[in-house]
Amino acid sequence: SEALMVMVEIAEDKGDFQTAFKFQKELMIAEKEIFNLEKLNKVKQVKTQLDLAEKEKEIEAQKVIAAEKDLEHKTAEARNYMLLITLVAVLLILMLLSVAFLKNKKLYEIIKFQKSEVEHKNVIISEALKDIEDSLTYSKFIQNALLPSGQKYKDCFEDYFIFFEPKEKVSGDFYWAQKINNKVFFSAADCTGHGVPGAMVSVVCSNALNRSVKEFKLLEPFEILNKTREIVIETFGRGGKEVKDGMDIALCAIEDNVLTYSGANNPLWIVRKTNLLTEQQNNDTSTIYGEHYSLIEHKANRMPVGLYSEMSSFTQLTIPLQKEDSIYIFTDGFADQFGGDKGKKLKYKPFKQFLLNLAEEDMDNQRLILQNEFDSWKGDFDQIDDVCIIGVKV
Repeated sequence: SEALMVMVEIAEDKGDFQTAFKFQKELMIAEKEIFNLEKLNKVKQVKTQLDLAEKEKEIEAQKVIAAEKDLEHKTAEARNYMLLITLVAVLLILMLLSVAFLKNKKLYEIIKFQKSEVEHKNVIISEALKDIEDSLTYSKFIQNALLPSGQKYKDCFEDYFIFFEPKEKVSGDFYWAQKINNKVFFSAADCTGHGVPGAMVSVVCSNALNRSVKEFKLLEPFEILNKTREIVIETFGRGGKEVKDGMDIALCAIEDNVLTYSGANNPLWIVRKTNLLTEQQNNDTSTIYGEHYSLIEHKANRMPVGLYSEMSSFTQLTIPLQKEDSIYIFTDGFADQFGGDKGKKLKYKPFKQFLLNLAEEDMDNQRLILQNEFDSWKGDFDQIDDVCIIGVKV
């Protein structure tokens, strides 16, 4: 797989995207087969060993209980005989004590042996779990290699942040960016599921986005989403089954201070100075007003990038940007997190108000404040989903 990754990079550097895509497909197949086989084998081994250890513990516990009951019964008989024949009772008690001692010693040796066996199997289970953990760690390394580097975002934006908090080591959420000529593309996406299944879907969806702009040369966000959906459906359909996995995404492109947005279930929010709002934005009920800044919501198409019962072409909006506008795209993990005093979801309205209150902060500070707010809200509750928020200030 490492050799295939090198071949993909060489082919892309040469501009041979067809060959790069060929190697990319081979790489995905190889990594998926390796991962699935290793995971399946290790999970089966761990389950078998756990079941065996539990059964052995039950058997030994039953033996101990039976031995104890037998000892109690014989001790009672010895006491009855002692009342009738003192001498015989004394001899019988001594004999029973000797037998009991031998049995207890043998039982102790059996328990000691079984304890050693259980400890040995626990070591095996721990090693198996460590192998699984190592596999997930390496999978995280591979997924991070597919995400845009911080340098790529620095090349595109002067003031931005990426708040990325996976639920597990690997994530179904991902962020993406490309710069073609003077046009900058960036997105936040939420794939079906999280953890390992979500990460596998994210690889397919990220690759489809790359193909749409590099191989098919598409530059309009709605066209990119249409082509990406086509590639995702084709990829998951190769097994002969109808697979509805895909992603929700907000995709933006900025060129000459004009933003073009297309979304699949995920909206775009812009925080702008209140005195710069248009009449339409003032009349929009989804706008949240503040004394100095207001938050404008641009809604997405109500369908995912994937197989869907009522598919149609994605649409897009063209939005002239104003100085000091702050652009936010995100997945649903932040707003859906349970927490607070009552253990309820944060929800989107408080999320909007929270971002609006950060309007005058630079993006680095906003990311830190968002992290603190998320951790404080979550408290002792488990994180329920991956979280991805991208902020850009123009």
